[in-house]
Amino acid sequence: MMNEAIEEDLAYEDLRNEEVDLIDISAVDVVGEDDEEADEEEENSSYNSSDKTNASADLELIKFKEQNISYYKRFYANKSIYCVNSFKKWIYFGSINNNCYLYNNFDDDLRNFAHEGVTGASRLSSVSTKISLQHLKHHKYTDTVTNIKFSKSYMYIALCIYNGDIYIYNNNNMNRSEILNYNITNFKKNINNSNSLLHIYNWNVDLSHFKKEEKDWITEDMNFVNILTINDTNDKKDIEYFMFCPFNEEILLSIYLDSPNIYIWNIRQNAPISITYTVDIPTFINICNYESSFYLIAGFHTGETHVYDYNVYNLKRRNDGKKHDSRFNQHNQHNQQQQQIMSEELDNSNDVLCIDNNLANEIYVATHRNIIQLCSVNNNSVISTYQNLHSDLVDYCLFNNKRNNIFASSSLDNSIIVYDYHSKKYINKFLVNYDFNKVDTNNQMEKGINFLKWINTNLLLFSSLNGNIYIYDIRSRQCIHQFYSHTDTIFNVHLSLHLYDQKNILSILTASDDRSSNMHFLDISAFI
Repeated sequence: MMNEAIEEDLAYEDLRNEEVDLIDISAVDVVGEDDEEADEEEENSSYNSSDKTNASADLELIKFKEQNISYYKRFYANKSIYCVNSFKKWIYFGSINNNCYLYNNFDDDLRNFAHEGVTGASRLSSVSTKISLQHLKHHKYTDTVTNIKFSKSYMYIALCIYNGDIYIYNNNNMNRSEILNYNITNFKKNINNSNSLLHIYNWNVDLSHFKKEEKDWITEDMNFVNILTINDTNDKKDIEYFMFCPFNEEILLSIYLDSPNIYIWNIRQNAPISITYTVDIPTFINICNYESSFYLIAGFHTGETHVYDYNVYNLKRRNDGKKHDSRFNQHNQHNQQQQQIMSEELDNSNDVLCIDNNLANEIYVATHRNIIQLCSVNNNSVISTYQNLHSDLVDYCLFNNKRNNIFASSSLDNSIIVYDYHSKKYINKFLVNYDFNKVDTNNQMEKGINFLKWINTNLLLFSSLNGNIYIYDIRSRQCIHQFYSHTDTIFNVHLSLHLYDQKNILSILTASDDRSSNMHFLDISAFI
């Protein structure tokens, strides 16, 4: 079991991982001939971001990283891969080439890794580690697939595309893997939608294989349900953020880029069932509950946040003033005018970028610019403001799942901070060292931390804009694992933990601007 208490002498320490060797836990790469010459060209081009002009030093680093990139399996396409998500044996990839690809052998990959061990030396050479997405089943859309999400019980899957349309499908929820008992658990005791919660899958390795006739009903088809859109041909808006309602499978909420209002949809109806009209432009939303009270917390382009009482169909702003009431009552006259906010009038420098609520206490954190605010859910008042923890944009700030007195934050200033807001002191500060191997990067390289997630009470995973992934232990104040994943920006990271045959296997799926998506497996049992 993981150590349940942080040592008393843990204090602020500015750590830079110098002279740290690259630790490669992925399977040995199987190099083979591509089936077609076109596949080889597609793969070779995938590590080169043709849309960017790189300095010679950057090209040297990219060439080095191409030779040292770590993965268990690599998927590549002819355009950047923007998002990735998974469920059971299926992995869904969204690409800038307007396709959503479907891969259906995740369970086999996980089983093979578990049986091979850390080195993967027993891997069958006939199993390729590189797959062209063009050969997989896929759906074509009219624009880039920007996000893929599942409903609470995985009954539905939603794909949004760049023009703001959300496509709803019945998920392959009834399909089963031959060896997997899908019990999904985590630390949460309520429905809250915290970004810091990790899905945990319990595998039943003793489950007998399906008989041949039992496989006949397994299908890879995505049965279409509906398209949710507020757009017409003259007014296209991209999705800023959307989510399924955590306690109703058929309700979805959405906000739109540079556009006011919060929309609530029944996924089977063509028009929103409710619109909460807002004066400011929402940039982030989060739903949580404490016992029988349910809330939606919205962040706006002004840096402010508001708390709403929430039921399935309606939002009511807490401590609402007359200004907002008037706005709501007269929305028919003013809504169209409000929608026509010109982009040149907008200042996005104060956008709220992240909201995360505490699991035990009725408080939440919100970030804008380099500022972190700790607020009360009950009355939406600001409890504390932290302006000096970071010197650049804070993209993520997440409460620890069990230690409710600490949160972790990440920033474009290249630092990860773990902070105890009760004692008002640092626990850890880690400054990312991009040259963790021998190649020295330079100031022209794009830097910054763009993803953060708690794996468990003591482990954090984060990724850098230049394609590296790190796993950090707040007890030892060191990275226990770090590797080159991509040669360019990582757009999206999807994590899940799999309890398989007494192993704790972390699955890391990435989507990148270098036109590839990588699958990583890591047995983290030694750190739990």
